Amino acid sequence: MSEQDWNDLQKTFPCRATQIRDIFVLYKAAALPLAPLYLYGLPSTGKKSVISLCLEALNKRKVEIDCFLCPSERALYESILNRLSNHIPSRANGYQSWKRTEKVADFIRHFNEVPCKEPTHLILLHADALVSICPKALVVLLELDKYSTCHWVHVTLTAYLPWERLKSHFLSFHNVTTPYLIWFPNYQWNECAIILENMLQTDPKYEKLKKPFVRTVLDVLYHAIPYLDQLFTVCRQLFQIYIQPAEGVHSASIHDASKLYSNILPYLRQRLDGMYCHQRIIDRNEVQQPKSLADTGFADEYYLPLSNTAKLLCIAAYMAAHISPKRDSKIFTKRTTFSKRRGRKNNHSTQILQDIPFSFERLLAIYRIIQQHLEHSTTESHSSGVLLIEWKTICDYNFVIPLRTDSLTNPKYHSQVTEETFHAFTRQLGIQLAPYLGLS
Repeated sequence: MSEQDWNDLQKTFPCRATQIRDIFVLYKAAALPLAPLYLYGLPSTGKKSVISLCLEALNKRKVEIDCFLCPSERALYESILNRLSNHIPSRANGYQSWKRTEKVADFIRHFNEVPCKEPTHLILLHADALVSICPKALVVLLELDKYSTCHWVHVTLTAYLPWERLKSHFLSFHNVTTPYLIWFPNYQWNECAIILENMLQTDPKYEKLKKPFVRTVLDVLYHAIPYLDQLFTVCRQLFQIYIQPAEGVHSASIHDASKLYSNILPYLRQRLDGMYCHQRIIDRNEVQQPKSLADTGFADEYYLPLSNTAKLLCIAAYMAAHISPKRDSKIFTKRTTFSKRRGRKNNHSTQILQDIPFSFERLLAIYRIIQQHLEHSTTESHSSGVLLIEWKTICDYNFVIPLRTDSLTNPKYHSQVTEETFHAFTRQLGIQLAPYLGLS
């Protein structure tokens, strides 16, 4: 390969010069056997793409097997043999595999019987999935040269786990071959920007707009979407929706970055809304929740990972439990604002009701009214999905507990929010609600 071809190969897939050089040098070896190659790193870091680029540049045959799609050891062995022998299960052959393979001995025997022994690179994608299927199969594939009568297959494995963690499953096997190790790190912000600009194909008249557009999207989504292929999909969709069709529209001008940002911001918020819900569910499963944190008082609430929306729900729960439902129409009306009623005296406010059971619908109505009347809101208007996530959060911390009842259609709840916690949350959010409860 000439120097020009080498430079073209690196330009095709930027930010992976070291990995391309190492893989290319190993694949360029004219003679087999060659020790297996183990590429590891997080998803969408370029492992499969770099392998394909190098093998295409060297004009060498490859066979790809996705281990995720092989539910059993037999399915793995027969998939490998079908691809190596160029056999395609179809209706004509009854969807039968080239050879029936029940165990390792059958696989090794049929592997040596493959008629076409052209030098081939066997690529095993998601090889760490074999640990849960059958660790012995992974050992056999690493030692394939020892069982082969003709060295014509080189094995390359891609995985998420580092080799040190993977080989801990091979302790019962002796003298397992250690492959060549190549690490694919995560892309940095500037590397993502370069790659996305190269991948995003646009009309020539929008070429100048592509660079600021990609960097605007990355400013919002770089930490929210960890994978490059997902980032590219979002960028392509956003560009087609907001930029490319909007010819002559001022909001799509390269000279007005603020208008460009506001143009794509609604769609980004929608995508981030779903990501936020998904991440909160994951975080909740990973964090061990204490038995009761509401009983410890407002001093410990600083240690809780509560958002402003969750705190506002706690405030609404306290008010729902201490304000009679008969007074809702007098206090929470469309024409009445909290600012106008602060100076009024209310005869009912001197008597504080204790722990009235309330429904989720009533709490949500109070929450919406409070949020609507905030002059400088510290909470954003979220979708029902986000509110349900925050509601589950305060229930997990026992700020709200369900009332034991046989009613499934309209369950009731008790508020465990203390007066000190109520005062602390209202001060943090800048809300003056104490006069409605007769609190100083």
